[in-house]
Amino acid sequence: MRWSIRLLRDPDAVDLGDLFLVGAVVAVLGIRLYLTLTGFPRVGGGDLHISHMLYGGLLLLVAVFLYATFLDRRVRPIAAVVGGVGFGTFIDEIGKFITADNDYFFKPTAALIYLCLIGVYLLVRATQMRRMLAPPDALAQALVLAANAQGGQIDAAAQHRALGLLALADQADPLTVAVRRYLAGVTPAEDTPLARLIERVERAYMRVEREPWFERALGAIFGLYAVGSIIGAGVLLVLFGQFTANGDVVSVGLVASAIATGLLVARGLVLLPASHLAMYHWAAWGILLSLLVTQPFLFYLSEPFGIVGLAVNLLAYAGVRSMIAQDRASSARRAMTSGGTPDETARPAATPAA
Repeated sequence: MRWSIRLLRDPDAVDLGDLFLVGAVVAVLGIRLYLTLTGFPRVGGGDLHISHMLYGGLLLLVAVFLYATFLDRRVRPIAAVVGGVGFGTFIDEIGKFITADNDYFFKPTAALIYLCLIGVYLLVRATQMRRMLAPPDALAQALVLAANAQGGQIDAAAQHRALGLLALADQADPLTVAVRRYLAGVTPAEDTPLARLIERVERAYMRVEREPWFERALGAIFGLYAVGSIIGAGVLLVLFGQFTANGDVVSVGLVASAIATGLLVARGLVLLPASHLAMYHWAAWGILLSLLVTQPFLFYLSEPFGIVGLAVNLLAYAGVRSMIAQDRASSARRAMTSGGTPDETARPAATPAA
């Protein structure tokens, strides 16, 4: 007898992985900042010391509980963020557990932490190398979406996405036929106030993106970000005298990662006339690189500047992810109007899975 096991892929894995990593980075940098400002307080008394690694383990437990208990896909982003914060809180204390004297300030700790984070980042993307979902993957995700229908009603966006996924499934599979028939039989649920607000935002985006000035504004904003990331790194190194440190790790790492961020965003600018979505994906990749690599060097150099940089990058990343969601939603709405079923799970050509 031949045994074969095929693991089903989740089309949202990359987005969830990004949320996990952002949560981990914010946790590590936030903990380091808090401990510095408070003089490294000790939680516990006498022979007891409650390490914050334990809080990280508790948050990881909460994330696993959410993933394992609820099928509702709205829980998954929350679990990804909670798991990321938990992992960051856990891995922040790696220096204490690889040194004989339990040295939290072990110099290579920052490098080890971010090697772990980058490893997670690459692992998630390695599982999503194929741009198109395989038919079993698409069918499985459509089933999960269909399972959220309650009382014969389903969210209109979920219904449309499930039908789009079924278009990628094996059309000869009886289960595909049955799920499509089921989805065609349910009625879209009455819009909630939040759903109506989201719809208004989507329609506003569809109007604005057609305006001639919209593309020029995008180019200006992302161009400033790309140039600013490079110039800002150089200015900070001059201000703090790091260029006199014979090219130490901080100097080289800060400049190299800032240049890489600028180049990734610049690549998106080149693709902007052909595809707004491609531009957003390259910008998201550049901002994520800044969060994962540039930001730790910036915090090492100056905590105040690090806080400002973290706030700017988090706002920029949230903005880009929102633009990606709006672009996909407007594309789906146009397809729905024309009677099509777009493949919302495939990435645009020449676009990284950011």
